[in-house]
Amino acid sequence: MPTPPSTPLGYKRRRIDVPLAPNLPPLDATGLISMDDLEIDSAVNSSQNTPPPPLLSSPEHIQKSMRVLDASTHAVRLSVTAQEQSEKGTEPVYRRHYSNYQTWFQMDQGTRNAQDSTWKEVPALPITATKVSLFLEYETSREKKKRNSSETHNGTTIGKSGILQAISALEWFRENHQHEYPNDPETRIKLRDDICIQAFESAAKHNEPKRAESAQAQKAAGTSVD
Repeated sequence: MPTPPSTPLGYKRRRIDVPLAPNLPPLDATGLISMDDLEIDSAVNSSQNTPPPPLLSSPEHIQKSMRVLDASTHAVRLSVTAQEQSEKGTEPVYRRHYSNYQTWFQMDQGTRNAQDSTWKEVPALPITATKVSLFLEYETSREKKKRNSSETHNGTTIGKSGILQAISALEWFRENHQHEYPNDPETRIKLRDDICIQAFESAAKHNEPKRAESAQAQKAAGTSVD
């Protein structure tokens, strides 16, 4: 039995002629950068692996702006207090105590590490009551230095005014830089609120008459004490 035709009788296929594309000018490749396949793959992978910048929510945007404002106000405050300190004449004195504290603290930590290899050195900053207490222990036991010299007067100690001045100087630096350590609660504690520092201050006042008497005796013996 013959196979029936796939199209109805009398149907003719229409021929569709597709016009050729019009003549286009050749592509100008001037200025284009040629890249081989490896460079293309690398560029694609790099764009895919680079995470987009994080999108900050509105509260996060506000917090970021507030941090900028906070830093700006502290910078102005430090400038104002530095000017006031300069006019009062306390700037060089406070700076000297601050420098002495940092020098001694670094030396102390180095000594502790030399004696115990497992000791983890603690930085001098931020200033805290615990660190200042250690420094005052050294200050109240060392001999007074001769004027403009690293030599000391034998049998002397630092007077009450020197100890109180050191506390005031380090308290000034603690208070004015505590904002730099927002995650350290110890930086918020006033030095004179600490019981250890209170003890050193009280002892300096109590021992002052005896210390002054000893200093006068040394002067009478011909020894100059600052």
